Amino acid sequence: MPNAENPAGATRATHARSQILWISIACVALLAGIGWLVSGTRPAGTPTDNQPSPGTTDATKPPGEDIPLEGEARQILACYHTRRGSTPFQVMTAYKQVRVPVERLLERVPDFIETLSVMADRGQRLPREFLRVDQEMEKTIDTLGEKRRNMASYTAYIDPYTGEVIAYDLALTEGGVPQRFIGRLSKTGIMLRVYQGGEQTDQNEITFPTNTHVLPPRMDFIRIWFQRHPEIKEPVRWSLFIPEASTFVGLVARPLGTETIPVQGRKVDCARYDVEVRSTQAREDVVSYQRMWFDLREGVMVKRLDYEEDVQPDDARVTERIAPEDREAIQYLALRPPELPEAKPFPYPLDRDLVYHVKARDKKLGKVRVRFSRQDADNLGPGGYVSIGQVLLDAQGSTRNETAVTRMDNRFLPVAYRAEGDEEVETKAKYRIEALFAGGHAKIEFFRDIQAAVEGASPANPERVGPGPQAGDDDPEPAQIPGVPLRLVSLKRAEENVEPPLAARARKVQHALDRPLDEGTFLYDFHRVEHLALLALRLPVPNKAPEGKDQAALIYQRAAMYSIRRNLGGILTFRIRPEPKPEAPKDDPDLAEDLEEESEQLWIAHTGGALLPCQMLLTSDGRLLQLTCSYGSGEVTYTLDDPIMHRRERNAQKRRGQEGPTLLRPPWF
Repeated sequence: MPNAENPAGATRATHARSQILWISIACVALLAGIGWLVSGTRPAGTPTDNQPSPGTTDATKPPGEDIPLEGEARQILACYHTRRGSTPFQVMTAYKQVRVPVERLLERVPDFIETLSVMADRGQRLPREFLRVDQEMEKTIDTLGEKRRNMASYTAYIDPYTGEVIAYDLALTEGGVPQRFIGRLSKTGIMLRVYQGGEQTDQNEITFPTNTHVLPPRMDFIRIWFQRHPEIKEPVRWSLFIPEASTFVGLVARPLGTETIPVQGRKVDCARYDVEVRSTQAREDVVSYQRMWFDLREGVMVKRLDYEEDVQPDDARVTERIAPEDREAIQYLALRPPELPEAKPFPYPLDRDLVYHVKARDKKLGKVRVRFSRQDADNLGPGGYVSIGQVLLDAQGSTRNETAVTRMDNRFLPVAYRAEGDEEVETKAKYRIEALFAGGHAKIEFFRDIQAAVEGASPANPERVGPGPQAGDDDPEPAQIPGVPLRLVSLKRAEENVEPPLAARARKVQHALDRPLDEGTFLYDFHRVEHLALLALRLPVPNKAPEGKDQAALIYQRAAMYSIRRNLGGILTFRIRPEPKPEAPKDDPDLAEDLEEESEQLWIAHTGGALLPCQMLLTSDGRLLQLTCSYGSGEVTYTLDDPIMHRRERNAQKRRGQEGPTLLRPPWF
């Protein structure tokens, strides 16, 4: 019997389900022209100390107290700009929250009735009005020679009784086709729909860990929570889901008392907090640090300082509250390739295959073969090296057969690139990429010949997949259409479109790019382990591990990288540290002797971020023994067929055998 141990909870759940029925009937009445009656109910209690839940600025007020109803002119709550040094390159406008009748969410958020059912099953009180919080962001960056103007519009719908984000609508654009992400509360976490323009391209349910919440739209929840719990002086942790990155983080806030700081020409008394954010999906313990100041009188954030261990204070990012009329004063932030150490002597054998075995978790996917050779100068560019890579992957019906040739100069920077192959995931496709890099420009051509999808292959539109009409195959891809504005698209109209989705139709795609790209930028493409192997030769890997107090010290090195298939460039920060050596067991002299053979110190170079999160296992001379790349919540590992890696695997098996079987016990033992 449901809720047998909690009769009160069962009563609340039954009452909540009756509210859902009432809401559904009311929505039908609304469509017939009957007005909506608004009730002025007051929120329930605050979050508990042992399971902190983010709140909102006005979460303690009832929906009808002094929060305007949606439809009136939006009022600005606060404006912020983010600067690096003296260059403000990002502006964010936060609007005051408004009340939204529930029937409007049923119109705007797909399957929102399911979210109400989830709330009812939890025994939550169902409001007739939710709170809507809007934010707009604009960022201007000159990344490696190309200027980009990014815009984002974010709307969060909040339960006024708990302060929890129960649905959100995020739209992003860089001047091309906008992306839109609509998420709503589900039984296990968030049900997410992804749109490219007006077409739904994906739908999946993201499972949340226990006590995880969607990140509130404003960081003011930190100040609000500590205001409601003045007796707590210790750090408090939240487990949060970040909609922009669809990832989970752990946020720890530590109160630091009060401080008076200058804001917009006046002194403001502020509450100060140190905040640490750690990705809960990363292999490495990568932490970002912020210090935040909140106005004691208004409660809103007025300043935030972002810093990392390898960033000097003058180069740290600062977010400050500004006057609304100063929103237009942003500039392009120029990111240029940093200086790198000279390359180490080339450690790989020339004109001989190197084999990397590919795994995803414990499943073998296939192999990548790489061959390096010398390259003389010719009409394409100066002398240097050339690499030939062959990818052969086959896993659960998904196959890829690809050959790539990369031409580099003596600094291992790209001169020319060509990759061609065929793949089969949900559709079969042949593709080709050709690129030339010279004079601060990259000229790139993409060609893709896609066959029609098999019926039922598209997860986003399983009932509409088929060969479909062939008309319009020569139309440009959405990414080729310049200047498509950021706009909202009717979901109802998209659902009524009976034409099969673009992914289901046979078509040929061919387009070209001619974009600026600063010299000194390294190249990366999917499965191109040789590209990162060449970059690794420029990383400052020491010949031996430091001792004493410096043993755990990290070495930082920044490098410019361009991901060709994503047409995305950026600056990566590599954190280099010695790999810890396993302790030799005293009761197994054979294994201790084998571990002693692993005398060569190996190094780990790790980088995070959205561009290329990966980890490299390197020798002191810069050889890449293992590469692990993160894709979403999964990882793909490339391991070199090498005596060092063979010995490590044998010793790992011996250690597992020495530990013996694990005895599973019930939790009360």
